[in-house]
Amino acid sequence: MYDRKGTVDSKAKHCAEADAGKTFCMIKLKIEKDGSKETLDWANLKLTDSEGNEYSRMDDEFISELGMTRMAGTTLNFGSNEGWIAFEIDENAEGLELSYPFEAEEYHCAL
Repeated sequence: MYDRKGTVDSKAKHCAEADAGKTFCMIKLKIEKDGSKETLDWANLKLTDSEGNEYSRMDDEFISELGMTRMAGTTLNFGSNEGWIAFEIDENAEGLELSYPFEAEEYHCAL
């Protein structure tokens, strides 16, 4: 279904291909809000590689067309949410880290 060249294909009526020199990085997330009034805005979620290149979540509606659960693309402000998101990154990117600047602290997760 996925290859290192960044092609996504399935029996669904969708095929996506990454730009030249790029590949898709898909991440499955589970987010649980614990009573905080802070919302989660996707524009603030970043994926960074070891060279300092920063990537934002791409238009990843193709995920649900592949039969996978896509994380909602809207601002999250309550409850538990689980699903996949996608980034288009440099083909040879290494040392990936996901980060988000919450009000109280910044979240970092090495992938």
